Amino acid sequence: MPHDRALHWHATVGLFRFLGDLVTVSPGRTHTVTRLRGAQVAFERHGLPLALPPHLNHMVGVGLTTTPITEQVIARIRGRVANPAHAAALATLLFTGAPYRELTFLPRCAVTGDTVIFPSTHGAAHPADLGVWVIPPLARPLLHTAVVFQETRAVPADRLFADAIGRAGRLHRTARTCELRIPALHPWRDGWLRRTGMLNFPGMFPRRRVLIPPVQPRSDRAPTDLEWKPPATEGNPSSPH
Repeated sequence: MPHDRALHWHATVGLFRFLGDLVTVSPGRTHTVTRLRGAQVAFERHGLPLALPPHLNHMVGVGLTTTPITEQVIARIRGRVANPAHAAALATLLFTGAPYRELTFLPRCAVTGDTVIFPSTHGAAHPADLGVWVIPPLARPLLHTAVVFQETRAVPADRLFADAIGRAGRLHRTARTCELRIPALHPWRDGWLRRTGMLNFPGMFPRRRVLIPPVQPRSDRAPTDLEWKPPATEGNPSSPH
């Protein structure tokens, strides 16, 4: 890959992560828009034009149409779902609002620390087509446990949510078990983050090298202990819901 293109990809993923982290624990649309407008002003003060969509208030995507991951939500999932893949799939559906097609093909290796990174189902010839979701702190133990679960099965699964998402409404049943409502689902390409102008127009990058600030730890992040054992009363973790 040419050096300039590699830098563009690196900057794009870094910006996705930075903005995604700003809103990953947002309680709702108003809070999300306020934080993004604040980030836009901060970028402009440093000479970086961050062109958010003009109709941001009416768009879809993370922090706008997704379900906030709260302690109550995680407690319901942990207490009522025995299968780690099913638990992680439901949590991911809530904080991404991604359609089943995107989640079905999500590879196990897509989980990288606090982020899910994967080429969209339409390919990733352009860096903005690369799906990047920052995992809410409270949901990270669920996704990391699902990775281990799929790795250590009798027949390891390459897909993160193998057997957890099906055409027969399996995730809907899991959501009903937890008394959680599934949010409106939208493909990655339709979300506000994909349509951020700075990403779609490479010429908007300054000629000098752009260094995207790393995601800084916050006091509201969940403990780093990634081990989670499903409730013993739920039965065999490999049994479907």
